[in-house]
Amino acid sequence: MLVFANCIYAVSLNETGKLNSTDNESPEVNHLDVTYDSQDTSYTCGPSSLKMAFSVYGLDLDEKWLASATQTTYQGTKKKI
Repeated sequence: MLVFANCIYAVSLNETGKLNSTDNESPEVNHLDVTYDSQDTSYTCGPSSLKMAFSVYGLDLDEKWLASATQTTYQGTKKKI
């Protein structure tokens, strides 16, 4: 998955982690609209990224709530999702 300022590009990978394509074709790439979020603190990059990922599904989640749910502090994010 590639994340840019206002969109996410989902690229299909095969079971070995390589692009699903041959030498003669381009990989399948899907453009997904995403709402850009600038992280609120120097350590909430994870919750900010989650906020942007969830926006693809039309969800507008609060970064502070996501930080709490993922146990994010200035020491990093503890909970794996």
